[in-house]
Parts: sequence; C-alpha cells; structure tokens
Amino acid sequence: LMNFVNSKRDVSTIAHELGHSMHSYYSNREQNVLNANYTIMVAEVASTVNEILLADYQINHEQDKKKKAELLYELLEMIRATFFRQAMFAEFEKIVHEKVEDGINMIFMRSIGILKNGIFPGIKRLATKYDLIQTHEYDQITSWLLYTDRKLKSKVILYHGPYYSSFNKGYNLRCKIADKIMLKIRNNPYVRCYTKSEAAKEFLESKGYVNVTAVGVGLDTSIWERDKDIEIHSTSKGQVGHLFTYTYVGKIEPRRNSLFLMKLMDRLLSAHNDIRCMVVGDGDSDYLNQCMSVVRKHIDSGRLIYRNKVNQTEIASVYEESDCMLFPSIYEIFGMVLMEAMYFTVPVITSDNGGADMLYRDGENGLVIDSNRNGGFKLEEWMLRSESIQILILGNRFA
Repeated sequence: LMNFVNSKRDVSTIAHELGHSMHSYYSNREQNVLNANYTIMVAEVASTVNEILLADYQINHEQDKKKKAELLYELLEMIRATFFRQAMFAEFEKIVHEKVEDGINMIFMRSIGILKNGIFPGIKRLATKYDLIQTHEYDQITSWLLYTDRKLKSKVILYHGPYYSSFNKGYNLRCKIADKIMLKIRNNPYVRCYTKSEAAKEFLESKGYVNVTAVGVGLDTSIWERDKDIEIHSTSKGQVGHLFTYTYVGKIEPRRNSLFLMKLMDRLLSAHNDIRCMVVGDGDSDYLNQCMSVVRKHIDSGRLIYRNKVNQTEIASVYEESDCMLFPSIYEIFGMVLMEAMYFTVPVITSDNGGADMLYRDGENGLVIDSNRNGGFKLEEWMLRSESIQILILGNRFA
C-alpha cells in the first residue's frame, strides 16, 4: 500500500518496491523457511537494480537536456546514498548485536517530541527494573518525570551540560518554560547532579539544586593509543625552519566565533612572516565562505592550511604539527577539542567556556580569556596573548 500521485518519484518508488517483492518471491520459492530471509545489505540489491533500470530507460528516452541532466543527478545521488547509507545501516546492526552479546540491553522506544524534548510513554515502568538510572538535563521532560517521581527519585542521577548564555536563546526560553511550569508542579532539588563543567554546576545551583558536583567528561584515546607505535606524522617542531603554527579544530559556525578567529589569524599572519595557521572544520556554506574570504590571500599563499575534515588518525598529525591552539568559542557545553589538545600537549588560548573552566587555569596550564567579563572579544587582547605564548614557547624550546 503506497501513495501515488503520478510523480516521477512515485514511479521510482514502485520500481524500488517491486524489486523487493520480486526478491522475496524468488527467495521464498527457492529457499526453505529457515533460509529465505535476507540481510539489509542483500535486501537492497534487487530494489536498487530496478531503480537503475528505470533511470537508464528514462535517461535514454528523455529529449530535454535539462531534464536529462536532472535525471543523471538523481541517479548519482541515489548511488551515493545507497553506498554510504546502507553501509551505515549494516554497521549499526553489527554494533547493536555486539553490545547485546556483551550484556548491554538496547531498548527502542517510540517518543513524542515537544520543544526538542522526547517523551517516552512507558519509561517509568521500564525504569523500575533498574537500580540506577542516569538521565540528562534538568529541563528535559523525561528527565524531570524520572527525577521527581516519588518511587524512582532515589535511583536517579542527573547528568547536565548546558548553562546560561545570551547566545543560547532557544535553550534559555526552554528553561524559562521548565522553571515556570514543570518545576512549579513538582521538583526534587536534592537529586544527585553531575555536570560537565563548573558553569553548568553554577547554573543548576542557581535553580535551587543542592547536590551538584562538576565532573567533566572523558576522552576516548583508544585510536591514538592503538596507533602510537605507527609513524603517522613527521613533525618539524623544534627543528630549524619550523614555522610556529597556530591551529583551530572544530566546526566553522557563529557559536564557535569563527569569523572572529579568521580575523585574528589574518592579523597574526599579516604581522609575522615566521608563522603559519592550520584550520580543520566544516560548516554552513554561506558562513564558511564569509570566514574563508577573510583569509583567502593566506590560503592562496600557502600560509594558512585549510581542510574541511580529517580522519582520527590524521587529526593526530595536525596536533603534532601544532604549537598553539586558538579557541575563541562563545559557548561550549564541553569543548572536546580542548581535551584533544591537552592529550597531545598542545598549549591552548581559549575563551572562558564550558570545558575550559574544568581543564585550564589561566597562566598555569593555558591562557584563558574571560571575554564576557571584559566586554566582549577584542582582537587586540587575543593578538597580544597569542604573540606572548609564541615568545614563551619558542624561548623554552630553544633555551
């Protein structure tokens, strides 16, 4: 049973589903009941072949060049999605089975979505079977239902990450709704709370929660530990001719203050001929282009190296080549790249954000610039701190 309004997509869907029908028909006819079923990867072969046969027919019989180009684009997009999406489905299936074999129960429950909240009917009945329940964020409706429930509240641990920021308007509005409606109905200020940062701890305490501990987050270093005996980089740090390298790793977006970062890198590169910059990250095309336009001349000259993405092995090489990470983010629940930089012993200049307040102490193991207290992000201040850390690092390295 399917909708059909005589569109090109509907015709393609019929061809796809007929491929499944044909596959099931022959499989059931030729195999016994134990062997007739098939895996997800195999299931999509017949249906995809049917779609390709239809596309081939349409392309060969289409006279309009623009429509033919559209058909070719749709065929290429289908091939891309099929190769990557089906492989991801199979990988997910493999991971789920491995978790079950390790004794971890993975339970699928349908939810009702309200204001970016998931409400799970029946979650309380499931929760009664467990001795400890970890939920997240005080304002999430499901979390609130669990940590304020009379029978369950002693079992619940609340793990919280967000905190107030003028940049985070959507979350601030949700918190106002939670405070004025949910917490007025019922509350449990004594629930055990663990937070990802000191900022999140102070945020919960301002809401009246009294049992709050900041614990941070962990970093999975297994891939780098696994590859530590393999030469994955050829660093020039400490050698004659090495250019002092400022680095940024992360998404290119307004929350990360990426336009400010590009202006800072432009100032640094324009003022000093003996440095370079590396940027790894992707983002919305319009904002990304706006940011890259600021440093385009440095990209063209090779003094700013830009990669939109790298794999986990390559990221080790990026950090190994870095002398200092610049991280002027406006808001972070916990900046994982700060932990990565710490793991690879790369000095950091960071704004005061969630994560930075757990990992760094200004002037001790990094430079932390409290841009909120000092009236916003100032290029002159970041420029001065960036140049000072360069002098300090090079002085220690070649002393």
